[in-house]
Amino acid sequence: MFGLDAEVTTPSIATTFTTRDLVPIKTLGEAIAQTARGVRAEFGAEVKYGGTLEWTTGRTQYSGGHRRPHLHLLWKGLDDHQADDVKSIATPIWKRLTGAHSHTSEAIRTPGAAIRYVALHHLKEGQAPPPTFKGRRLWTSIGWWEGGAAETRKRARAIVAEERLIRRCERELADVVPDGLDSAIFDELLVDRVERARVDRGRVVTVKVREVQEVDRETGVVTRRLREVLGDV
Repeated sequence: MFGLDAEVTTPSIATTFTTRDLVPIKTLGEAIAQTARGVRAEFGAEVKYGGTLEWTTGRTQYSGGHRRPHLHLLWKGLDDHQADDVKSIATPIWKRLTGAHSHTSEAIRTPGAAIRYVALHHLKEGQAPPPTFKGRRLWTSIGWWEGGAAETRKRARAIVAEERLIRRCERELADVVPDGLDSAIFDELLVDRVERARVDRGRVVTVKVREVQEVDRETGVVTRRLREVLGDV
């Protein structure tokens, strides 16, 4: 979603705000709220931020086994040369509230750079939340999504679905074509296979089904109900 949004309006600055103390998530919310107020007071109310909440692995020698949260944020409404100013505003706030004084703030000048930042930092598997976390990972200010959050999410899901479709068609085609096939011919076959898969994906098929129950033999209680597909109508 951030990559798509950056193609519409490119963020100018990328920041990472860290924590040292084991603070609750609401304290991070207060820290970013105070940071945003400070940045807007200095540079204008049109400043926006958007990013994700992530966690350290907790495996370093200094972690004590604790996974600490941090925020990767992109900023709009600022000039790229104001990155150091954002850091100067944020550092005393985050040091006071989270104990951390080491933060980064860098300029982003092109949509490609913004997308690379997103790919590098946002929603990495190794920085996923601990199992007990029930809050939100996406942190954005009001008006961040240029096309609206719902529409941007819809476009992102469509792109992911298309990429998965292409990868599946590549795997299926590789299993049936002879070794050493010319790459140009393979590409032509792949295009045809993807087009047919798109048509099949949009086709509604009516099938016969039956309900299957799984019953606990000792208690007679139905533990699960499934629907088994019997075939086309």
